[in-house]
Amino acid sequence: MQGDINRVLIEGMVKRVMADMASSPRRAVRNLVDWGVRCSKGDSKNHFLDMAQTMLQQENSAYYDGLEDILSHVDQNMLLTFGMNIGYNGCTKGVKKMREIEKREGYNIPWAISLHISGRRLLSQSRIYDDIVDQGETLGIYTYLIFYKDKDISHILPLFGGHPKSAFVLFLKDQQLSVDIAQRLRDCKNVMPVVHDNDMTEENCRIMRDEKLLYGIYTRYSENDSQKLLKGQWIPEILYAHPQFAFVLSDGSCSEKTKMQVYRHVVDVRKSQKYPLIIMDVLQDVLTIDSMVSAHGCAVSFDCEGTLYMNGCAHRQKTYNIFENRLEDILKSVSDC
Repeated sequence: MQGDINRVLIEGMVKRVMADMASSPRRAVRNLVDWGVRCSKGDSKNHFLDMAQTMLQQENSAYYDGLEDILSHVDQNMLLTFGMNIGYNGCTKGVKKMREIEKREGYNIPWAISLHISGRRLLSQSRIYDDIVDQGETLGIYTYLIFYKDKDISHILPLFGGHPKSAFVLFLKDQQLSVDIAQRLRDCKNVMPVVHDNDMTEENCRIMRDEKLLYGIYTRYSENDSQKLLKGQWIPEILYAHPQFAFVLSDGSCSEKTKMQVYRHVVDVRKSQKYPLIIMDVLQDVLTIDSMVSAHGCAVSFDCEGTLYMNGCAHRQKTYNIFENRLEDILKSVSDC
């Protein structure tokens, strides 16, 4: 009950700040961050809030332009729900639960989980992914990165509606969004669609913006085309679509050296505050966040066949398959590897 009261109080504060943003967004967001710094507990939250406080001191920061665009073009209830699910459930309530279990049981729990979901399996075993998220929430995991390849996006929507306390980042590769799907995504409130940078990007982003969604664009880079990112050519090419987030993912061809070069570039771009969006490296930023909330950072992903990938490395034994074993048992076992 105490956690619920805390969320209500924090939501009330955030709503008041969001109302103030209509007249003075820059002052309001600085006040919100300052309030968070005063009230926050824990090294991870202090790190993020201190960093945000420092960055927002730059009056010419493009992030202010991004903030004003979000306030004008994103459904406010979606912004509140998605933000609270990540910020409160994921980084406060969830982290407290994780740390208690880790200390008591002696195994590592990831802050977020990536699920590569097959439409075929989703249709044949409708409850299987709901069960995985249920298991994750029991351990304090409230953030999920969903990679969905099936053309019919409607099949995945019940997963989001069934878990209103979690936040879902939905990566779509070759799907064409419709107005109906965009409206249903907005009704969920707890999901942010992220579309692949391809021939459908312009139309998909137009629909998402018209329907006031919080959304992003992602690109998957190889060893051969990583220079485009490192030279800073990609972000300017997608600004026309007004994404609030940009994500980069490496493919299997990339060396560790290249991946770390790209990540350092991503961090430098964020610090420069040159663009009105937040750029993130999916694997490396998940690892960084997890290392702040747990003693040992880890990035956990399951592919369409249920195979575990820990920090990018595959564990193909049946012991680690999410369709064969419970999440808790897998995490206990892999901690001993």
